[in-house]
Order: sequence, then structure tokens, then C-alpha cells
Amino acid sequence: MMHQAKAERAIPLAGRRVAIIEDDLTTARVAESICRRLGARETVVCRDGADAARCFVDRSAPVDVVLLDMMLGADDGLAAMRCLDPATTRAAIVPCSAKDGRILEAAMLLLATRGFRVHEPIAKPLTAEKLGQ
Repeated sequence: MMHQAKAERAIPLAGRRVAIIEDDLTTARVAESICRRLGARETVVCRDGADAARCFVDRSAPVDVVLLDMMLGADDGLAAMRCLDPATTRAAIVPCSAKDGRILEAAMLLLATRGFRVHEPIAKPLTAEKLGQ
């Protein structure tokens, strides 16, 4: 059993359910592929805040990790997170953006202030190496 636990820790997303909040379908599919290679049990693509809210309703299949695009069409990723309650959302939020790093840092601060568990942001384009860290 101990050997299996060590092996799972070596695989960054082993057994996790990942929500990918991304409005660009091609980017979302690439993210899904990377997540599966990193051991994700399941991936769910959410195109906006309403999709994300529906994804988080199912308590029998909780989301463990959220890859949050900071630019969702006319909106931003923070608007998508307004639909979620940090008290009931235990997922680790990973902000992602191709924009200036200061945007990612500000997003991290705002999400943490609201009470979400926030991991280091990832600059796009997403890669397995970046996500694996």
C-alpha cells in the first residue's frame, strides 16, 4: 500500500477530477489531453461561469482541481468564480493566462482573499511540464 501511495504522488493529477474553465475549445481539448497524461481520473470542460456552477453541483463527483482561464470571451475568469462558494468548493484553483504575469498574481490574490485554495498560476500555453509542477 505504501508503494502505491508513493507512485500516486509521483503522478501530479493521479485520480483527480479536473474542471477546465476555458472558452476556447481547442485550448480546452489540449488541456484535457495534458490532464489525462498526468493521471486525471476525469476532465470536465466548462465554457463559462454557468457551466462551472453546474459542474460543481454534483457532490458525488467533487472537482479536485480547476484550471481557470483568466480571459473568457467578454468576461474574465474571476467572474466565473463568482458562481462558486469557496466554503463548499474544496478544489485547488490554478489560474491560467497568456496575459501579463501581474494579471495572474492579482487573480491569485483575489481568489485567496475570497477563501479559495489557490495554486501557483500557469502562463499559457499549457504544457505537461508546467501543469505537472
